[in-house]
Amino acid sequence: MSSMKKSPLRDDTGITSLNNLNKKHAVLKFDPVEKKGRFSTNKESPLFSWYEVTLKTQGKKINKNSEEFGRLSKIMDSYSEDLALSCRAGFYCGCSTHPDDPYYSTNGSYNQSYPDLWGIHKINSSYAWIKPQDLHPS
Repeated sequence: MSSMKKSPLRDDTGITSLNNLNKKHAVLKFDPVEKKGRFSTNKESPLFSWYEVTLKTQGKKINKNSEEFGRLSKIMDSYSEDLALSCRAGFYCGCSTHPDDPYYSTNGSYNQSYPDLWGIHKINSSYAWIKPQDLHPS
């Protein structure tokens, strides 16, 4: 069996069947999750054999009951079946709500010229207010 190139490209990974799957599924990006750098302590770690595959999407929200999730599952299965790879969907979560603290959206309550809870805004901690059901939609 062929082995992955040291710096694989989307269409030239060193593995013909992987190149074909990437082309078939119109992969936009094929990037290592972690790059070996001078701060890497264990360069033989399995983390260096993980790759993030970016597919073209239409900006739709995907949940486990959606048609798009079914399509994504079939794509992941095709990689797993052909190459005996472990494929997992990676989801990015966004915050659709903000803190319910009444001072979160106010300015100058203490005669200052900046937002009241400026520290909360500065560290971008509004994600702490995400409800569990928002992370795993049904």
